[in-house]
Amino acid sequence: MGIQSLIFYSLVAWLPTIITSKGMTASFAGTMALTYQLIAIPATLATPLLCGKFKNQRGIAISICSLYLLGMVIFISAQTEMLISLSTIIMSLAMGGCISLSIAFISLRTPNAKRTSELSGMSQSAGYLLAALGPIFMGLIYDNLQTWTLPLIIACILIIALAICGYFAGNNILTDRD
Repeated sequence: MGIQSLIFYSLVAWLPTIITSKGMTASFAGTMALTYQLIAIPATLATPLLCGKFKNQRGIAISICSLYLLGMVIFISAQTEMLISLSTIIMSLAMGGCISLSIAFISLRTPNAKRTSELSGMSQSAGYLLAALGPIFMGLIYDNLQTWTLPLIIACILIIALAICGYFAGNNILTDRD
């Protein structure tokens, strides 16, 4: 929950600035910021439906994170509106899948409503606290280095960490429900 939220809030905060630093117009950067949030909606809605079809969601987690990583890698090197648009769409779809998957894991991996509310409260509280630090640290790194490359590489590393967490969270170890 925390890692996916950290990446999301960091990109929501800095995506237009990063895009304008690549020489694109503020209008295009704003359109990409909107695109990043709107294109996620279908993935946000479809992912829980997909999760319900499998006992084990490891493949879903790895697929979504691989898509996110692909989008981020394209974004890092993109210098044209077409590539920035493509990478933003890919990252958006993955981001929508990530938030839905992290929330789905809470209910899929708990035996009853009481445990679900406990896990939800803990994971969302800790997750959003971690997420709140993302934009701050991303901005601090940029301020010190005057380049967005390292913050985006760190985001790639976090996506890999997210894939590892998703791989383990995607394993259905729950055998009995209370």
